[in-house]
Amino acid sequence: MEKRVTMLKILCFYLLIILLPAGCSLTNSTRQETPTIVTTSGAVIAPTSTAVETPPSTLNAKRTPTYPTPSSPTSIPTTKSTTISSTIKPVIHKQPGDNYEILISISVDQNSSIQYEILTQAIEGPNAIAVLPDDSFLIADPVGDQLLRYDQTGHLLKIMDLDELGIGYIRDLRVKGNEIFLLETSYQKYRVHRLTIDGSLVASEEIPYGFPVDAKEKDYTLENALTGIAIDCDDRIVLEVTSGSRLFPLSEVQKQSDSSHITQGLLCNGKRYFVSRSGPWIDPQVSAGEFFYQTYLTYGLGGLNYLNLFQDGSIYIVRNDVVTDPVITVDKTVHYIGADGVVQGVARVPLSEFFYPVMRSAAVNAKGEVFVLLPRKDSLDVVRLNFYTELGPLIPGAEIPQITMIPNNP
Repeated sequence: MEKRVTMLKILCFYLLIILLPAGCSLTNSTRQETPTIVTTSGAVIAPTSTAVETPPSTLNAKRTPTYPTPSSPTSIPTTKSTTISSTIKPVIHKQPGDNYEILISISVDQNSSIQYEILTQAIEGPNAIAVLPDDSFLIADPVGDQLLRYDQTGHLLKIMDLDELGIGYIRDLRVKGNEIFLLETSYQKYRVHRLTIDGSLVASEEIPYGFPVDAKEKDYTLENALTGIAIDCDDRIVLEVTSGSRLFPLSEVQKQSDSSHITQGLLCNGKRYFVSRSGPWIDPQVSAGEFFYQTYLTYGLGGLNYLNLFQDGSIYIVRNDVVTDPVITVDKTVHYIGADGVVQGVARVPLSEFFYPVMRSAAVNAKGEVFVLLPRKDSLDVVRLNFYTELGPLIPGAEIPQITMIPNNP
């Protein structure tokens, strides 16, 4: 029963993110036993583990989606000099297998550096992960007002006290080069903080949280719509609204008050990347420079958003597909698109195993590996996703989790 209630809260959380009704129900699932774990330096390391769902036997007929001809994306010139890095690419397996590999599993109890806070209607705990240049993990813990740095063996390298820096609730965390970027969303105090790798505060920028996200709806502001931040190839801080369905450069938001006058998106090598179609009951599209990508959703509920993009042109896109019948199920997958624009691999996030929802649950390192923060009841795991050339649907009758390139016909 406890597991059922926890999963109900997680799914409702994701539905709220993509602007869906909150009512939902969930069936129990069965999973393989977790392999034996070995203690090391205050954490544990385990071999590969896979989540196996027990699918429902039926699913109502899906709607038939249609796509309009996309408009030509805008390429924005930039004066920033760029150096194309070596190709970013995860290992891609041809045959589907385990969803992920557990790298470290950190105990969560009263004696640990990490604790959960059980609230009346929710569970609070670490809510964001990033990968540092040395491949160590940085975890944002709003319960302890701290950043925790672990190496890939699970050894705790450093604790950064955010309260000492005057930083409140951290909603999101990003790392770019040798800098850490934190999104603070304390009461009437929305800011982006830049820190050095060792945790020294460099600068803070104010976010006008009363900024109207939609010019037609003045009450729809960043205060109730801001879900994260991104740092693009031009080192601009970009505000992610409703999980990245809208991308507002912070510098433009600070200069003027009309969202319709802002050029949305991430910039990389003079090209613009943004979500070109989003919203309930439609199938989403994203614009990536000269390319467009689309996906089919089972009922048109869910969306696409950018997880990361690199200087060489490689892209990581997150796809959420929400199935509402016979029960609400969310299939969250990460798709890798190579520097040549070809969709090459897909990985599945084990949402059904999350003890509570995590907004910034995934991060990509410089080699193209994707790591996910996976909270369990008694541990906080960091797992590496396995990529495959293709995956089947999460449940029978749902759409296959794939993204395809479509022609750009101006």
